[in-house]
Amino acid sequence: IDRVFQHITGAQQLKGIYNEERRRFSLVKNQPRRIVEKVALDIEKLLAKKRKALERLASEAERLQREHLWQDGIKELDMAYYDSKAELDYNSIDGEVELENPSQLKLEFVYDPNFKNNVNFSHTAVQIPTDIYKGATVILNELNWTQAL
Repeated sequence: IDRVFQHITGAQQLKGIYNEERRRFSLVKNQPRRIVEKVALDIEKLLAKKRKALERLASEAERLQREHLWQDGIKELDMAYYDSKAELDYNSIDGEVELENPSQLKLEFVYDPNFKNNVNFSHTAVQIPTDIYKGATVILNELNWTQAL
Protein backbone atom coordinates (compact mmCIF):
# COMPACT_ATOMS: atom_id res chain seq x y z
CA ILE A 1 0.00 0.00 0.00
CA ASP A 2 2.83 2.38 0.86
CA ARG A 3 4.42 2.01 -2.59
CA VAL A 4 1.08 2.56 -4.32
CA PHE A 5 0.46 5.63 -2.16
CA GLN A 6 3.92 7.04 -2.93
CA HIS A 7 3.37 6.47 -6.66
CA ILE A 8 -0.15 7.94 -6.80
CA THR A 9 0.59 11.02 -4.70
CA GLY A 10 3.89 11.78 -6.40
CA ALA A 11 5.53 12.18 -2.99
CA GLN A 12 8.90 10.92 -4.26
CA GLN A 13 8.85 13.41 -7.14
CA LEU A 14 8.06 16.23 -4.71
CA LYS A 15 10.96 15.20 -2.47
CA GLY A 16 13.25 15.15 -5.51
CA ILE A 17 12.11 18.59 -6.66
CA TYR A 18 12.56 19.96 -3.15
CA ASN A 19 16.08 18.53 -2.83
CA GLU A 20 17.10 19.89 -6.26
CA GLU A 21 15.66 23.34 -5.63
CA ARG A 22 16.18 23.54 -1.85
CA ARG A 23 17.98 26.89 -1.99
CA ARG A 24 14.94 28.49 -3.66
CA PHE A 25 12.64 27.50 -0.79
CA SER A 26 12.39 28.89 2.69
CA LEU A 27 10.40 27.76 5.66
CA VAL A 28 8.63 30.39 7.69
CA LYS A 29 6.35 30.07 10.65
CA ASN A 30 2.84 31.12 9.75
CA GLN A 31 0.40 32.96 11.94
CA PRO A 32 -2.85 30.98 11.78
CA ARG A 33 -5.02 33.67 13.38
CA ARG A 34 -3.84 36.29 10.87
CA ILE A 35 -4.44 33.90 7.95
CA VAL A 36 -7.97 33.09 9.15
CA GLU A 37 -8.74 36.78 9.71
CA LYS A 38 -7.51 37.67 6.21
CA VAL A 39 -9.51 34.89 4.57
CA ALA A 40 -12.60 35.87 6.58
CA LEU A 41 -12.22 39.52 5.51
CA ASP A 42 -11.76 38.51 1.86
CA ILE A 43 -14.88 36.33 1.99
CA GLU A 44 -16.82 39.14 3.69
CA LYS A 45 -15.82 41.58 0.91
CA LEU A 46 -16.74 39.07 -1.79
CA LEU A 47 -20.15 38.38 -0.26
CA ALA A 48 -20.81 42.12 0.17
CA LYS A 49 -20.16 42.66 -3.56
CA LYS A 50 -22.44 39.75 -4.45
CA ARG A 51 -25.16 41.08 -2.13
CA LYS A 52 -24.98 44.54 -3.71
CA ALA A 53 -25.21 43.07 -7.21
CA LEU A 54 -28.20 40.94 -6.19
CA GLU A 55 -29.92 43.94 -4.59
CA ARG A 56 -29.41 45.98 -7.79
CA LEU A 57 -30.79 43.13 -9.89
CA ALA A 58 -33.82 42.71 -7.62
CA SER A 59 -34.55 46.46 -7.69
CA GLU A 60 -34.28 46.56 -11.46
CA ALA A 61 -36.51 43.48 -11.81
CA GLU A 62 -39.14 45.08 -9.56
CA ARG A 63 -39.03 48.32 -11.57
CA LEU A 64 -39.29 46.54 -14.92
CA GLN A 65 -42.16 44.37 -13.72
CA ARG A 66 -44.07 47.43 -12.42
CA GLU A 67 -43.61 49.25 -15.75
CA HIS A 68 -44.57 46.25 -17.90
CA LEU A 69 -47.87 46.58 -19.74
CA TRP A 70 -49.68 43.24 -19.81
CA GLN A 71 -50.54 42.07 -23.32
CA ASP A 72 -53.49 39.68 -23.54
CA GLY A 73 -53.04 39.11 -27.26
CA ILE A 74 -49.31 38.44 -27.27
CA LYS A 75 -48.23 35.56 -29.51
CA GLU A 76 -45.04 33.53 -29.54
CA LEU A 77 -44.17 34.93 -32.98
CA ASP A 78 -44.18 38.44 -31.40
CA MET A 79 -41.26 37.44 -29.18
CA ALA A 80 -37.59 37.08 -30.02
CA TYR A 81 -35.89 35.02 -27.33
CA TYR A 82 -33.42 32.16 -27.03
CA ASP A 83 -35.09 28.94 -25.98
CA SER A 84 -32.40 26.75 -24.41
CA LYS A 85 -34.15 23.64 -25.69
CA ALA A 86 -34.02 25.05 -29.24
CA GLU A 87 -31.26 22.69 -30.30
CA LEU A 88 -33.67 19.81 -29.67
CA ASP A 89 -36.55 21.51 -31.49
CA TYR A 90 -34.83 21.94 -34.87
CA ASN A 91 -36.60 20.56 -37.91
CA SER A 92 -34.43 19.58 -40.84
CA ILE A 93 -35.76 19.93 -44.38
CA ASP A 94 -33.38 18.84 -47.17
CA GLY A 95 -30.43 19.11 -44.78
CA GLU A 96 -31.31 22.73 -43.97
CA VAL A 97 -31.93 23.53 -40.32
CA GLU A 98 -35.05 25.52 -39.54
CA LEU A 99 -36.20 26.78 -36.16
CA GLU A 100 -39.64 25.79 -34.93
CA ASN A 101 -40.25 29.48 -34.16
CA PRO A 102 -38.71 31.72 -36.84
CA SER A 103 -38.45 34.69 -34.44
CA GLN A 104 -36.40 32.60 -32.01
CA LEU A 105 -32.84 33.84 -31.53
CA LYS A 106 -29.97 31.69 -32.78
CA LEU A 107 -26.93 32.51 -30.66
CA GLU A 108 -23.22 31.95 -31.13
CA PHE A 109 -21.44 30.32 -28.21
CA VAL A 110 -17.72 30.36 -27.43
CA TYR A 111 -15.82 28.17 -25.00
CA ASP A 112 -14.98 29.89 -21.71
CA PRO A 113 -12.38 28.19 -19.49
CA ASN A 114 -13.86 29.76 -16.34
CA PHE A 115 -17.19 28.03 -16.96
CA LYS A 116 -15.60 25.03 -18.73
CA ASN A 117 -18.44 25.28 -21.20
CA ASN A 118 -19.66 27.19 -24.24
CA VAL A 119 -21.24 30.52 -23.27
CA ASN A 120 -22.78 33.64 -24.77
CA PHE A 121 -22.17 36.83 -22.80
CA SER A 122 -24.80 38.92 -24.63
CA HIS A 123 -27.96 36.91 -23.95
CA THR A 124 -29.35 34.56 -21.35
CA ALA A 125 -31.12 31.32 -22.08
CA VAL A 126 -34.72 30.59 -21.25
CA GLN A 127 -35.74 27.06 -20.46
CA ILE A 128 -39.45 26.72 -20.04
CA PRO A 129 -40.41 23.49 -18.27
CA THR A 130 -41.87 20.92 -20.64
CA ASP A 131 -45.14 20.75 -18.70
CA ILE A 132 -45.78 24.46 -19.38
CA TYR A 133 -46.93 25.66 -22.79
CA LYS A 134 -44.22 28.08 -23.96
CA GLY A 135 -46.76 30.03 -26.02
CA ALA A 136 -48.95 30.77 -22.98
CA THR A 137 -49.81 34.43 -22.50
CA VAL A 138 -48.38 34.51 -18.97
CA ILE A 139 -45.06 33.00 -20.13
CA LEU A 140 -44.76 35.39 -23.06
CA ASN A 141 -45.50 38.41 -20.85
CA GLU A 142 -42.89 37.24 -18.34
CA LEU A 143 -40.36 36.82 -21.16
CA ASN A 144 -41.25 40.27 -22.42
CA TRP A 145 -40.51 42.20 -19.22
CA THR A 146 -37.50 40.12 -18.18
CA GLN A 147 -35.67 40.70 -21.48
CA ALA A 148 -34.27 43.97 -20.14
CA LEU A 149 -32.59 42.22 -17.23
